[in-house]
Amino acid sequence: MNIFLASFTYKDKKRSADISAITWINQRNRNKMKEQFLGDNVQIDMGHQDDPFTRKKDRMKVLTCSFERIDV
Repeated sequence: MNIFLASFTYKDKKRSADISAITWINQRNRNKMKEQFLGDNVQIDMGHQDDPFTRKKDRMKVLTCSFERIDV
């Protein structure tokens, strides 16, 4: 029973640490955004529109064919 509880507390501590790191990053980003919006130097980019037809794909393309080497 003690092994189960030790494993549970270890996993719970690890999960809490992961969540607290994410929470800290989110709070930092919220504070940055709040400072930007409430500050005097507000930069708004109204000219940029997101065009769904010219987006780039982030994933690498998988090649299924093999290329032969041609010696000239």
